[in-house]
Amino acid sequence: MHSSKDIFISHSSKDKKIADKLVDLIETGIGVSSDNIFCSSLEGMGIPSGKNFINFIKEQITEPKIVILLLTQAYYKSIFCLCELGASWALSHNIIPIILKPIEYKDVKDVLTGIQVIRIHEKSDLNQMQDDIISILKIKDIAKPVARWEIKRDSFIDSITEEMGKMIKEDIITPEKFKKLKNDYQGAVEELKKIDKENTELKTLVDDLKKIKDKEEVEKILYDKLDNIKRFDVLIAECKKCFKVIPNIVYEALYKKYNQEMLRWGRSGYDDFNDSIKKAIDEDFLIDTGEGIEVNSEDPKISRTIIKLDALQKFVKEMEEDENFQEYYIGKYDHRLNFSSKRFWETNL
Repeated sequence: MHSSKDIFISHSSKDKKIADKLVDLIETGIGVSSDNIFCSSLEGMGIPSGKNFINFIKEQITEPKIVILLLTQAYYKSIFCLCELGASWALSHNIIPIILKPIEYKDVKDVLTGIQVIRIHEKSDLNQMQDDIISILKIKDIAKPVARWEIKRDSFIDSITEEMGKMIKEDIITPEKFKKLKNDYQGAVEELKKIDKENTELKTLVDDLKKIKDKEEVEKILYDKLDNIKRFDVLIAECKKCFKVIPNIVYEALYKKYNQEMLRWGRSGYDDFNDSIKKAIDEDFLIDTGEGIEVNSEDPKISRTIIKLDALQKFVKEMEEDENFQEYYIGKYDHRLNFSSKRFWETNL
């Protein structure tokens, strides 16, 4: 097993260029040998040929003297990086977190409470990083060559400015984008809550259905679980199904019935219309009372249709008092909800 190196640099592979520049600063500015730095994305400092990636990373993060966290947006998008952060915290390593814009202290303070955070573009913060590394590694053979360090430090800041600009341009979360992400997240949470609620209701429904065998009772339970729009659609579909098995002239007679009127024989010249009435009378769908034409409510098909129409009429009357449903109906059909209206019948039935 390979022993851990003194410094473990935890970073996203997308931030390889920044990590490379940081390693150079630590080597040439502080004097830490490259043999004592582990940086997975850099040649000679990463995974030896033939070694298992995950196992080697685990070995290296077990006992380093310092873990440097290069905290960027790419870092927080990497599950592997977050695991390294969690391991460093759990193993109580000496942690030096370095943040790059647009990441700010407030973004990491909850995770790294009480730990000094280094801003990569601030000279004083980088000076603090130098002091920490020298102190923890007990580097005694250098007397903090100030001039050399300052030159390397300032050169480092200048060299990463362009890289940081690219990162901010590509990854920065604008207020608008953040608001959208937040709304998307909240929407997803609400959708999950809705799905969970629907699953609970569905389980209850299944349990109820298991207890009964009567078809009509099953249909009632299913119907009671629907919202008003779906109930309306179900009632319309049931009425249409009934109308499919009765003559069109009976549809006209039913419309008259629900408007307290009777179908009348047509005047001279309405032969087709009168023939339709006569045929429906012969088939026992209609009855000529002498005063007008009525539907034969004793016919099974007519009887089932009336039951469905009564249910629809009752529902529509209830929904006439429901402003939300009225708004939905008018928006969809462009006319007022009114069961007695010919437009209602022609549109829906």
